[in-house]
Amino acid sequence: MGDRTAGLACLEQAIDVAQKQGNSRMLFHLLIELGNENAESYPERALDLHKRALSVASELGGGCFEAEALCNLGGDYCRLGQYADAQGLLERGLQRIGQDGDRRLMGVLLFNLGEAHKGLGGMAKASEYARAGIAMVEETDGRLASELKEQASRWECIT
Repeated sequence: MGDRTAGLACLEQAIDVAQKQGNSRMLFHLLIELGNENAESYPERALDLHKRALSVASELGGGCFEAEALCNLGGDYCRLGQYADAQGLLERGLQRIGQDGDRRLMGVLLFNLGEAHKGLGGMAKASEYARAGIAMVEETDGRLASELKEQASRWECIT
């Protein structure tokens, strides 16, 4: 626990430095990383960090930056049980990334959209989105695809 706490404190310090230096790109990535580190244990904290990242994304021109922040926000809202909010953010993220965007990110957006549909009771859509998302992630990141498959295996709609 001490190493993790020290690592989180280091990320906080790096965020302060990036902010003081006006390095928006670094600030964006650090906010995403710290949000992801807090996602499971402190989802409200993750939500706040990812909202800040979304704000910074607009300074960076939106596009993939905005899609990544929206993807993380959608995941946060799913963890908080706010599936309708998650769905809207994830659909917006898919629009921002476009057809030629980062396939890994697009896959995670689709998978998270599947989780939002699962939470809303749309099991057929949940399965469709999750399978499509996993297939896209498999193209670039086998480890993450395995994690998503493991997560989806616990859903009643995916066998």
